[in-house]
Amino acid sequence: MTYNNRSLAGQPILPYADFQSYLGQDVFANLSFLDHTKTPVTPLTLQYRMDDITNQQNLIPLTNVTTGLASSMVYQIPAASMQINYAWEGSIIAQISWSFTAVDSVTGTTFTGNSVNVVEIINIQVPG
Repeated sequence: MTYNNRSLAGQPILPYADFQSYLGQDVFANLSFLDHTKTPVTPLTLQYRMDDITNQQNLIPLTNVTTGLASSMVYQIPAASMQINYAWEGSIIAQISWSFTAVDSVTGTTFTGNSVNVVEIINIQVPG
């Protein structure tokens, strides 16, 4: 079981990956693609979008990833894409929705997989 500040505060552990990032920092997503037998597969297509679920606004429209596709990869989302629309907000909760297609290693058929990451984007003053 994972222990973090949420569990120590008596709050439930979230059923999804939860990350924090400072405004102005790139987000690096560690991605692994598996079929139904948990065999690594290389995606044929990969798409993502990022939404500000605090204010119900789209931050990054649906984006196709076309280069560097591998069964395990790190994808960098640039900080310029992630902006807080209201300067008075201390942080926002953003959701990254991933969708990929790949070929199943057993059946040979194409399947679609989906995943969600949640990122808290924290707006702090950094001395420059």
